[in-house]
Amino acid sequence: ALGVMLWGRLCDIMGSRNVLLLICLTSFLTIFLLNFSNHWLLAFTLLLIYSFVWTGRSIATQVLTANLVPKEKLASGMSLIYLPPRIMPVIGPLIGGIVISFLGYSNLFIMASLLFLLSTSLSFFMPNIRFKGGEKGRGTYLSLIRDNREFRSYLLSILLAVNMPMSILGPYLTLYLLEIGMSESTIGFTFSLNSISALIMQVPGGVLLDKKFSRREDRLKALRFFITLSLLSSLIKIIIYLASNPFLVFIAYASSGIIDGLTTGPSLSYQIEILSKDTVGMGIGLLRSASDTTTILGQLLGSLLLHVTKSIKELFPISIIFSIIGLIIYIKGGNKNNISSQSNGDNSLCNT
Repeated sequence: ALGVMLWGRLCDIMGSRNVLLLICLTSFLTIFLLNFSNHWLLAFTLLLIYSFVWTGRSIATQVLTANLVPKEKLASGMSLIYLPPRIMPVIGPLIGGIVISFLGYSNLFIMASLLFLLSTSLSFFMPNIRFKGGEKGRGTYLSLIRDNREFRSYLLSILLAVNMPMSILGPYLTLYLLEIGMSESTIGFTFSLNSISALIMQVPGGVLLDKKFSRREDRLKALRFFITLSLLSSLIKIIIYLASNPFLVFIAYASSGIIDGLTTGPSLSYQIEILSKDTVGMGIGLLRSASDTTTILGQLLGSLLLHVTKSIKELFPISIIFSIIGLIIYIKGGNKNNISSQSNGDNSLCNT
């Protein structure tokens, strides 16, 4: 939660390529040294460093993509660049399990470190992007939240309508689905269908936005529609869960996967559109940091409520309330705001 704020600001100051290079190089060293650690304290320290460094990967990638991809193809670019994070959690454990079974843990660490070394080498060939004004460290987190109304509305709506409800319910959702009569295999199939639906629809969502909405005013209206759709989908899904009907839950989860996929590229593109040239990294870092912090607070709140109420179903009303408040904040704030005067008028943001 704290690391992402640092990496976001460093993208504005150092350039996103340099940040990505630093992340890949440090990840290579920590994983490589982990292979030779013979004490739990050393292994813990290396993993702590790795976790801290790795938090900046997605931020540097998003900022770099935003400056390499033309404005009219930004949503498509974001949809494509974030396909691996959807695919690799499925493929990675399978490959890791096979390597451990046949070659052992030591060779797995060596292979992983070599992959990071390859990533480091490839990073050298990317142009370094540094926003104008970033060298001076212009702007603070406080001024960003205070001066950019649309960003403020978006930040609050995401935290309240998505992160908080899912954090409250997330740890207990599988248990709740078992309580309402879904079998373990059905739950597994439902979750898989959600991921597959999102994967299939992710690229079409970005391409649809870029092809249909080229004018800036129309594009911003479409982006706001996608954000509203995403927030509304989260609320409807929670309400359907409360109905305790396995079939409706199955349909809701599958449908939410489609909407998640469709809105991924537009949502990432929207984050760039509403931020100024020299605060893109800082803004994205703040979004991720606030999301991580809200996740921690939501899980603590969920466990406290469950301890008091002794019923998972009692967690849903408070989750619905948070979701409704977040949706209202965005509809009354973000949808009616003009993009801040700080925001970039085009996507030519960088000095290379």
